[in-house]
Amino acid sequence: MARHTNPGLALQPVAQFSLFEIERDQDPCTNQVELYDLAPRCVFYTSEKERVGPYLKTVERNFTHAGKAYKLVLYPARVRRADGTELDVYPSEREQIVEEVLRRLASEANRIWLEEDERQRDRVMMSFTVNEIRTELKRVGHSLNGDQVREALEVLHRSVIEIRQCGVGKDPLLSSSAFPVMMISDARNAGAKTYLQFNPLVAQAIRSLEWRRASYETLMRISDPVARWLYKRLALRMRSTDTEISMRATAIAQDSGLVNRSRTRDTLKRITEAMESLVDANVLDGYACSVEKEGRRQVDIIYDLRLSGSMRDELQRADRAAVEAKRTMKRIAGTEQPDRFLRVDGDRLQKIRQDERNALTAS
Repeated sequence: MARHTNPGLALQPVAQFSLFEIERDQDPCTNQVELYDLAPRCVFYTSEKERVGPYLKTVERNFTHAGKAYKLVLYPARVRRADGTELDVYPSEREQIVEEVLRRLASEANRIWLEEDERQRDRVMMSFTVNEIRTELKRVGHSLNGDQVREALEVLHRSVIEIRQCGVGKDPLLSSSAFPVMMISDARNAGAKTYLQFNPLVAQAIRSLEWRRASYETLMRISDPVARWLYKRLALRMRSTDTEISMRATAIAQDSGLVNRSRTRDTLKRITEAMESLVDANVLDGYACSVEKEGRRQVDIIYDLRLSGSMRDELQRADRAAVEAKRTMKRIAGTEQPDRFLRVDGDRLQKIRQDERNALTAS
């Protein structure tokens, strides 16, 4: 895979970017961000009721994260296709997969850099090519042509997401697209460099080391979007020491963005199918179900999950990566979660990181 230089290479490396990198000799994994990656930002099925001609309605969803209630508002993107047709498009499974590929590429060495805008705010930038995305998509079984990749990028750039915590202030925690700034040098050349800016929540997570490792190969192997959300929920919220894992079907349906079926039993069946997908993907060894009824009607299912050995190993590796990153940052900055990006001598940073790995291995 091609490597790209960036304008930041002439300066001392940013400590947080070095910690965000994933070495090639490690298990294939990616970095996920809790609130941003678990918010129901995609629409996996568009009803004709939501479309009026080329236009789509704004989507509003309520969801819960870490015990707090949030409201999400999703504004569709307006795109122009090659034939001149203009229409609104929601970010969907296609955009979700393309964004996962970009996040994986971002974890490569020297891929992202820091840029300061006119208001003296830091922006986390990245370079790549459309061909790189296509090559990686094909490798993981999600083939798209160049026009489809470009349209997915446009949707991610133009579709705006607002997230508010219910009952806390008037201003949203986030009002931005996935990529607030994006430039494709030559739309006809799939090998031309493309630049983008990461969403502010992602940039904030990189700065304060609030990301968490997850298996990229597992994520891309799961074909069901609800099962993919469930896997990310487990990878982000669970720790290797957790023993009891129970989830309600109704909570999964709401928080994942699943469109409720007209009959509750159909929604419950859809969640159970997602659980089966996790068993097939070796994320779960299995699960037990407790059905809740009102009279003879099923209204909910409580799932007691049994994580697989490989999933527990993955959580343990993620725990250790998080500990190492925070201990390294504390030695550099005196705090585990700095409020600004820090530049540091590269040799010193690598020495500190190696010392922390040695200490973790010995413990």
